[in-house]
Amino acid sequence: MKTCTVVREPNGEWHASLVYEDDEVAQPSTKPASPVGIDLGLKSLVTTTDGVKIPHPRFLRKAEGRLNRLQRSFSRTRKPGR
Repeated sequence: MKTCTVVREPNGEWHASLVYEDDEVAQPSTKPASPVGIDLGLKSLVTTTDGVKIPHPRFLRKAEGRLNRLQRSFSRTRKPGR
């Protein structure tokens, strides 16, 4: 194994990327598939030429309810000694 990278996403998921080094060079057994174009956009995160659309994760939108509740409770707190 050459490297191992462990990442925690903002939504709490964990991902590990493992890179191995091999002395043998693999030869492709078949002709590669046709190329696919990828477009990064504002309405959808990724759009491919195949018509596949991956939406934005929108972490803030999902957390707004919790954020509002925490801000309300924080605004009601009093400083110590007052």
